Amino acid sequence: MREEEKFVRDALLGFLGSSSTLRSFDGEDPPDFYLEWHGGSRVAVEVTRLTQGVPNADGSPGNRESHDNSGLQLIEKLNDEFGSKISDTMSLVVCMHLPATAGRSFKKALCRMLEDVIRESIPGSEAERIIEGAKVSVTVVAERHAHKKIRGIIANRNSSADILLNARCALEDRIRAKDKICGRLATRSAIWLAMLNEYWLADSETYRQAWRQLDIPHCFERIFVIHSSGGVTEL
Repeated sequence: MREEEKFVRDALLGFLGSSSTLRSFDGEDPPDFYLEWHGGSRVAVEVTRLTQGVPNADGSPGNRESHDNSGLQLIEKLNDEFGSKISDTMSLVVCMHLPATAGRSFKKALCRMLEDVIRESIPGSEAERIIEGAKVSVTVVAERHAHKKIRGIIANRNSSADILLNARCALEDRIRAKDKICGRLATRSAIWLAMLNEYWLADSETYRQAWRQLDIPHCFERIFVIHSSGGVTEL
C-alpha cells in the first residue's frame, strides 16, 4: 500500500470513529483496500488524488498535472531524439501552451519545427507556431556544453483563477475516471471513493459547493475528500 493510501485509510478510520471494531486490509488494486467491521460487513475503498482541474482540449474535464506531465515527458523524448543534432555551443528552450487537440499530430509537427530551428541555429532567435491549437515557441540559447540540449517550459492555456471551477473540474475528472474502473469490479461489497486533496486552494466548503453543481452517475455508495490535515469531508 502506498503512503498516500495509508494516509487516506488512517483518516477514514479516524473519521468513522470505530477503529476498535474495524479493520483494514489490502485490496486487489482496484480497490486499494477494504474496511471490514467485526460483524462481517465490508466496503471496498478506491483512492485517488485531487489536483487542479482544467478542461481538456475537447472541453471534457481533465487535470493540470496530467497536462504538465505529458508535456515534460515529451520534452525528455525530444531531448533524446534531437539533442545530438544540436551544436555544442547552444541549446533550445521549448515553451508549450497545453493542452493540444491531437497528441500524435502535435508531436510530429513539433519535431518538424525543431528540425527547422536546428537547421537555422541562430543564437537568440525565437520561432513561434500554433500547433493543434497550442502555442509553441522555441528559443535558441548560446550555451556551451549544456547537460540537456532541450529544456521545456509548460504553460496551460485552459488554467483558470476560478477556484470553484477548478474544484468542480477536478471532482468530475476523478469521479468519471474511477467510475469506469470500479464499475467493472466483481465485488458484492459497496464501493467508496476517497480523494486525497492536493489542490490546497480548495477547502471543504469549496468541494461541497462544487459537488452540488454536478450531476454525475457513478457506482460509489459514499464519496470523501481527505485533506492534508487528516480531516475528512463527505460529499
